[in-house]
Amino acid sequence: MKKGSFSGLLYREFYLGKHSYITGLLFFAGTAILGWLSLLSMKYGNFGLLFDEELSGSIIKNKDLAEAIRFMILVFMKYCSAFMACAIGLGAVSDVACKDVMNKWNRFEHCTPVTPLKFTAVKTISMFISTAISFILVIVYIFTIDMGLGEKFSYTDISLSLLFLAFGTVMGVLSQIFVMLLKDRDKGMLCATFAIMAPICIFSYINGKNESDIVKDLDIKRILAELNEKAQVYFPVLLITIAVSFAVLFVSMYLLYKRREK
Repeated sequence: MKKGSFSGLLYREFYLGKHSYITGLLFFAGTAILGWLSLLSMKYGNFGLLFDEELSGSIIKNKDLAEAIRFMILVFMKYCSAFMACAIGLGAVSDVACKDVMNKWNRFEHCTPVTPLKFTAVKTISMFISTAISFILVIVYIFTIDMGLGEKFSYTDISLSLLFLAFGTVMGVLSQIFVMLLKDRDKGMLCATFAIMAPICIFSYINGKNESDIVKDLDIKRILAELNEKAQVYFPVLLITIAVSFAVLFVSMYLLYKRREK
């Protein structure tokens, strides 16, 4: 085996997932364009005619309604594209995992001198690269939106970006593991979705009573204050979640590739 086998295997990961990467980038670009157009409309176009922050020249005179609509538009502008960017590698890793369980590739794995550790390192590094690129895209995009709004890039923006990144990372790790275990993409993605949504639903149910008070009041400033507070609390947890996800990916892939020798 040539010394460049590691780079060759790494190239294979991105080559096999290229269609998913391109599709993800196109979705991100589309939502980013919509976000920037919404920003321009808010400052100079129809959204600005409907409402503004002072309500001096806006069509909507109800302050609560105007703030609620403005809040929803801001959430869409900032975080819809952020979510799409963090999901760029999700479809790609599951596609590559499906190709990994094909018979021809399995035969190559059984006879190749490439060690399970090297295969595992390729999987982990390729996903780390995808995750890092996604995070950079999110940060750059939200920074441009904040700059257009005349606001400072805040700690909350970083925390919420990290939240989307953590969700995409966990989902990507689980999808690879389940697809390789079940040797089927649909079943693997279904199990991965259940595994990540079950604890989220339980957590939401436990905290449902506290959240209902906020929704009932529909106080936008209070919602933003709660958002800022929770972002500061959960930021270290999100970092730990991402780190643990990569550790789980490394250990799981190593054990799965180790099985080929038996």
